Amino acid sequence: MTISKRIYCKSRWLHKWLGLFLVLFLSWMSISGILLNHPDLIAPFSVPRYLVPHQYHPHNWNRSGLIAAVDFPDDSKKLVVGGKLGIWFSQDGGYSFTPFMTGLPQAPYYRKTYDLAQIHNSEWMLAGTESGLYRRKVLESTWVRLALTADNEPVHRIIPMDNSVLVFTDSHIYSGIVTPDTIKFKDQTPAREESDPAVPLVDLFFNLHDGSIWGLPGKLLIDALGLSILFLSVSAVILWIAPSLYRKKGQRSKRSRLIQVMNRYHLQLGIWLAVLLLISGGTGLFLRPPPTGGHCRWVNSCPTISWKASRKSLGGQNSQRPGRHHEQPVADQRR
Repeated sequence: MTISKRIYCKSRWLHKWLGLFLVLFLSWMSISGILLNHPDLIAPFSVPRYLVPHQYHPHNWNRSGLIAAVDFPDDSKKLVVGGKLGIWFSQDGGYSFTPFMTGLPQAPYYRKTYDLAQIHNSEWMLAGTESGLYRRKVLESTWVRLALTADNEPVHRIIPMDNSVLVFTDSHIYSGIVTPDTIKFKDQTPAREESDPAVPLVDLFFNLHDGSIWGLPGKLLIDALGLSILFLSVSAVILWIAPSLYRKKGQRSKRSRLIQVMNRYHLQLGIWLAVLLLISGGTGLFLRPPPTGGHCRWVNSCPTISWKASRKSLGGQNSQRPGRHHEQPVADQRR
């Protein structure tokens, strides 16, 4: 047997058994990758607590459950906090909390709150969330979303000033003029010249991995790649067990047309998509798992949460209550 034939036989053996060993993993990665590429499809759903490891359970505002806090100007004991668990309200200076999310989306994923702000010398309160910017007056009972952009970019930062406010999204900066009746925003994103334009490699890998570097067509291309991986996985199992299903008197009969089609396209898809599969797998190797936590459907099932342990963690047992705009370090929000 020649060396080239030995290499061919060994590589074919390795391809078969390594592929069968990874078939469940590859199937799961293809399905979950498509769903993560379109989070709206799964945003309304949550996973029961007992199905996930204990380190993913919300406990004492862990996993960025509390990111920002503001107090009420007319009552120092009233406090509003926000984080990945949504927005919560306290009437006793931060010892217990109740949900403060009327008007926010029903999906816990879109209730993630990145910043809160009380506008100076007014009754307006703003919340920057995964689903955009929300506002309400202190005495009102519901949040109202403000349409800054058509695609409702996540709002990550709110800076209140005298009779105005700055709002920062992923790609824009908005300035708002505050009046007693409303807040009017306009795009104030500054232009700047890039002397040495460059993109961080990790961002490039993220955008290549999910196809967003090419916009919606790129995402659909990656979706098609995920479906192809799923087909390769399923067809590999069928082609593996097919010989035992088509035996007759100790001899193999001819494969059915379905098996012939799977055999042909299993090989052809693997060859056609080799470059894209290498790009997807190669970029995936360098991407850490995204931070998780806080996306749970039991938020509203907990009418009151004790904050004694969390209060100590914010600065000690005898520390003062957070001020008008208190923030903890914000973890990386990349999904």
